[in-house]
Amino acid sequence: MSDQDGLPDDMVRSLLSAMGDSAAPDPLLRARVLADAVLSAPVEPEGIVTVRDGDEGWSTLAPGVMAKVLYERDGIRTWLARLERGAELPAHIHVADEECLVLEGTVMLGGVRASRGDYQIALAGSRHDTVTTDTGCLLFLRSGRAIPA
Repeated sequence: MSDQDGLPDDMVRSLLSAMGDSAAPDPLLRARVLADAVLSAPVEPEGIVTVRDGDEGWSTLAPGVMAKVLYERDGIRTWLARLERGAELPAHIHVADEECLVLEGTVMLGGVRASRGDYQIALAGSRHDTVTTDTGCLLFLRSGRAIPA
């Protein structure tokens, strides 16, 4: 949750506490302190993109499969895929190289059982049979567009 000022609740509580013991601080003082806090919050340097962990940005890719795009440029997408236990991704052909790093769980990728820390690259033109998981998994992927096989 966040305060209407766009700051996390714990930060607002800390700021209000620092402003004094009054249960209802002066509204003008409150607004000024919160505005100063927002203005002094860290700003990413130009050319830097940060995607925060959390539930925001996830979309359904297939039954039991959620995807979160982290970055996309020039047809190359960096994304996360979370597959629930028993979920499947359909067979597909890669039109560009696809890199995959297993962050959690186990998954069958191209006939290979991969677990946490395992990396696989599927080169452009290669085919992945149905991707399956019997444990559920979280994958970090960097890929171009794939077409159904």
